[in-house]
Amino acid sequence: MLKQIVIWILAADGALLVLWCLFGRLLLPQTGTVTLLPLSGEAGGAEQALRCRKWLEDSGLVRGRLLLVDCGLSQTGKKTVELLLRGRPEIQFCAEAELPRLWKREQ
Repeated sequence: MLKQIVIWILAADGALLVLWCLFGRLLLPQTGTVTLLPLSGEAGGAEQALRCRKWLEDSGLVRGRLLLVDCGLSQTGKKTVELLLRGRPEIQFCAEAELPRLWKREQ
């Protein structure tokens, strides 16, 4: 009796998990999303943010472009960002003043 109850609970949980995943997939935007990552100072946390974003992309939880925005980076911060972007042509880097121009070009 207890074994059957446990089996039914696990089966119901499995069905809910599958429905949750399918519903989540339907809610993801298909195209046109842009994620902005503002960077300032020494660009602290940029590497971790890029790793998190990569993980989200690989797991299918996020789609779209990533745009790093220079909001007052120091020279060291700019060098750090250049090193992080090596071999990652899909990520764009721009100054804060360029955002309106990029936004109009996208639309």
